[in-house]
Amino acid sequence: MSGKSIRSGNATKKKGGGIIPLVGICCAVVLVGAVVFLGQENEPEDKRNVVITKDNLEEVLKDMAEDDFVPVGSYETKMSSNWVFADGKSASKNAYVENVVANTHDVYFDILLSDTKERIYASPVLPIGSHLEAITLDKDLEAGTYDCIIEYHLVDEDQNTLSTVSFTLTIIVQN
Repeated sequence: MSGKSIRSGNATKKKGGGIIPLVGICCAVVLVGAVVFLGQENEPEDKRNVVITKDNLEEVLKDMAEDDFVPVGSYETKMSSNWVFADGKSASKNAYVENVVANTHDVYFDILLSDTKERIYASPVLPIGSHLEAITLDKDLEAGTYDCIIEYHLVDEDQNTLSTVSFTLTIIVQN
């Protein structure tokens, strides 16, 4: 009889001994899964502008007040759109670019040839209310008519670009 109870005890011991490691393995798997899930970086959502209607106006204004809202900028330019040069090394007879006082940011601009995107002029920073005239190109162009892009860069006080806006420009080199 005592032999029977020992066997019974051993059989019970073996069952109990198998459950503890199994519970430990399950806990380890759950813990590793939680660490992996929580350690993943979530990509930020692509926030889009909301169309404002009379029905959502108050909600949009409330959301804007709660967020770090940066308003979309605008830029007004005063410039001539056809620049004439006597030759490729001379100052233009009529080139004029102004950063008007209605603007909110300093600006600089680049002039690019439309077909190759080669930069042929890089301006200094124009504070609000200032202008450039009698501009000399950085690249000596041969006689001809050139389709160009003038690309304005609106900048903050550290000269970091906030936004860009582009216009077409025609450059005429006479000789």
